[in-house]
Amino acid sequence: MAKSVSHFQKALLQIGDHLIYLSLGDPAIFEAENAQDLILAGALASRAEDRDSIDLAVMGGLQDQALLKTYGQVKFVSFDPLGKRTEATIRSGKDRSINVTKGAPI
Repeated sequence: MAKSVSHFQKALLQIGDHLIYLSLGDPAIFEAENAQDLILAGALASRAEDRDSIDLAVMGGLQDQALLKTYGQVKFVSFDPLGKRTEATIRSGKDRSINVTKGAPI
């Protein structure tokens, strides 16, 4: 069984006796302003408390971790193996909410 054994930065995944380091490569940017905006959206569609290796690698790619504290997750949909993504509804400011997703395109 795979388990994540680190927090942020590079994620460390242990599978049996093997350790695998996960980190982000160069993102493909389509409509985001820049790579950090794209990574922020992915990080907002993640949950550190789940200690998922992919989530930790995405969150570790965010240069300013403090940005995550300026948002609140209202709803979180865990990874769906059929749709191959996670989704979250995020509160941004008082009356504004946004939907973010991480994984396969919709």
